[in-house]
Amino acid sequence: MYASGKDVVILDGTLRHLQTILGGSRGYGDVSVSCVDCSETSGQIAAVWGSDVVLLQATPKEELGADVGTRVSSDVRDTFT
Repeated sequence: MYASGKDVVILDGTLRHLQTILGGSRGYGDVSVSCVDCSETSGQIAAVWGSDVVLLQATPKEELGADVGTRVSSDVRDTFT
């Protein structure tokens, strides 16, 4: 996982792309990600856009429906300012 400009890119253990979380689609416009980290125990991702710390939680693809394929979805759990 890494930050690229205003987006967070999630990779699997073999460095295959799983998902890009677009900062612009989450209302952050042109604000770049300044920090990103992942919990090894819970899998939650913390990303910082401007002064907002956003926690993202992965949603299993089985809960998203058959048309999703191999993508992993994330939901914003909390935003701290």
